Amino acid sequence: MEEPVSSPPLPLPESTITSLEALKVISDPFRQQLLSKLGGIPRTVKELAAEVGLSYTRLYYHINLLEEHHLIRVTHTRLVSGILEKHYQATAYSFLVDRTLLTLKVAQRNEGLEAVLDYVLRQTATDIQASVQSGSVDLSQTAPDLQALLARRRVVHISPEKAQSVYCRLTELLTELLSENPGPEDHPMPYALALAFYPTQPTSTGDNSYG
Repeated sequence: MEEPVSSPPLPLPESTITSLEALKVISDPFRQQLLSKLGGIPRTVKELAAEVGLSYTRLYYHINLLEEHHLIRVTHTRLVSGILEKHYQATAYSFLVDRTLLTLKVAQRNEGLEAVLDYVLRQTATDIQASVQSGSVDLSQTAPDLQALLARRRVVHISPEKAQSVYCRLTELLTELLSENPGPEDHPMPYALALAFYPTQPTSTGDNSYG
């Protein structure tokens, strides 16, 4: 019998990770995959296990870590054959990283930076590879085709004023995308955007692109 509960609140638009331990948990590509699946309809561990091809007994390890660090939560429970079945959902659609995690003592700061790079850049590479394999990305297409991969790296020499302008424009673009709320009639599709704009070394070179 299902517990009488009110409709669970939707995940928050954003949530901030404030502990190094939680950052390490979410930087794992497999757990990021679980979070993406739990951003919609709440699922049980058995349902998730069937989707990701992992036994539900092994999946509990990852689920427990995500719940312990408040990255997912139980929305409701149901009694099935005398066993309490829990339904899980992500606590937020998007997770930000508290910058104080990168200003800790040197050893911890390095751990934090490593986890951020895992969370943003290495996971981006893994996600792109998976999208190519699934057919979501067609490498024969070029932007602005909807199935194209746009991946570019450039080193540019610009003034501090221009750099500040670029920071502002990128932030505004990200804010605009996160505030989008299309209806079903718009047939929304998931797209991923990874941003990295930073001062580099004078000897750094790079002129690689795809798309």
